[in-house]
Amino acid sequence: MSELEKLRKKRSPHRRSATKSITKVQELRDAGDGEGNEDKRGQAEAIKTELQEKLELLKKLDDEILELMYEKEENDVIDKEMQEAADYKQRILCSLFSLEGFLRKLSANAPTEPRRSSLSESLSSSAGRVRVKLPKLKIRKFSGRIHEWNEFWDAFYSAVHLNDDLLDVDKLKYQRGYLEDSARSVISGIPTTGASYSIAVDILKKRFDKPNVIQREHINQLINLPPVFGERNISRLRQMLDQVEIHKRGLEVMEVDVSSYSSFVVPLLMDKLPESKTEHDPVC
Repeated sequence: MSELEKLRKKRSPHRRSATKSITKVQELRDAGDGEGNEDKRGQAEAIKTELQEKLELLKKLDDEILELMYEKEENDVIDKEMQEAADYKQRILCSLFSLEGFLRKLSANAPTEPRRSSLSESLSSSAGRVRVKLPKLKIRKFSGRIHEWNEFWDAFYSAVHLNDDLLDVDKLKYQRGYLEDSARSVISGIPTTGASYSIAVDILKKRFDKPNVIQREHINQLINLPPVFGERNISRLRQMLDQVEIHKRGLEVMEVDVSSYSSFVVPLLMDKLPESKTEHDPVC
């Protein structure tokens, strides 16, 4: 048996074990929180540790296998091996993101929405609500791209949702004004009444407020950034850097540890950068 075959044989049970752990993550999330949360927390932490260890071990084995393949195999065989390894890594990373969200949910003791400030409380205790013209707000419109949901909702929540000088029917109008494309169509059939505002908020949250999906989409956006051809294309390089920063900050806001995805994403991003063709004088 060749060294390459031995490494593949060694890797197979670890892949099967990782697949079983991924299945356990889904089962744990399907069970939800509630009675026995401490037991579920323990199970989730154990699976998380196991997946992290498998991720490191599989990465090491994949690297050893690819190193041997570079000496003997054709490019198309190597490409297939790299894609298969990347698929396993992505599945494990997605499960780790899912576990992080589940653990945060179990640990959540505070209300899901931020507490009103003393100023908001004093306003709500004033004598009745009045219709006012809201100042022009700088809120980016939300088109349904799920990784942009948190940015939109945080801005809208602060500027409109918590504004006690607005009636709910006015809040609904503003909400519709900041939605477009598929996001607007989600609540298109709702009548413009005060009672409909809370219904519209619930519908939008159920559709877009999905931390695990948002995390995966940030990762996908990073992975699928277009490559830059030519080191002199400064504008494209800046655009790429801006996008990397946007998605990195989005993941940081969701408390996703950069170490959980950097080993997979950074090499892919490096491959999208142009090779430097600058010739340097030899060092004497």
